[in-house]
Amino acid sequence: MAVLDAAEKAKIDKMHPVAEDVGLGARLAYLDEAGLYTGALSDAMVLAEAKIVIGDAGSDGLAQTMSGDATIIADGTLTIGAKKVTVAKSADAIQDLLPNVAISAVDGTDGTAAITIQLQDGADNALGARGLVRAWVTETDWAAPQAQTGFSVDTGTLIRTLTANADVEVATDATGLIELTLDHGAAGSVYVIAELDGVLYSSGEIVITSV
Repeated sequence: MAVLDAAEKAKIDKMHPVAEDVGLGARLAYLDEAGLYTGALSDAMVLAEAKIVIGDAGSDGLAQTMSGDATIIADGTLTIGAKKVTVAKSADAIQDLLPNVAISAVDGTDGTAAITIQLQDGADNALGARGLVRAWVTETDWAAPQAQTGFSVDTGTLIRTLTANADVEVATDATGLIELTLDHGAAGSVYVIAELDGVLYSSGEIVITSV
């Protein structure tokens, strides 16, 4: 810590404090013994309770009261007003966070295909949570279930069968994964439709071969 000598201390003792109006309240500045401004030795602001500082067009900080959808009090607590967060305001942000479904298929070349259904988060990462999915097979995209030679659950838990060899309700494993074996019985094209929370997802055309 610096120690002032006698001459420096005497000089400071002769300075005269003055108050400057800077829009935020008083700022303590000093005049020397000749009445010349020496600059602010203290920039501590005097700010009224629950006010915040907002810069204006002239780059000056002004004390303002927060208003509109939210308010703030002296301890820093921010309160969002009742019914200020609406579906319309948050729809775009929520849309990107909603779980979705990815469906893929691998042709078994023997009239079968391995179907993978994966629950994903908004960033298309594995959801890492269990979910309930309805899945069915059809030979026309988005159409009603059509029975196949076989449609069995390999990973996940079969909850119920709605249409034999065509339409099932399955609980995923802990990672949001379902694996199914689809037996078409011959070469051909099929589609797998998955339903999660009322939203439908299609695999697109799955071409099954038999050699």
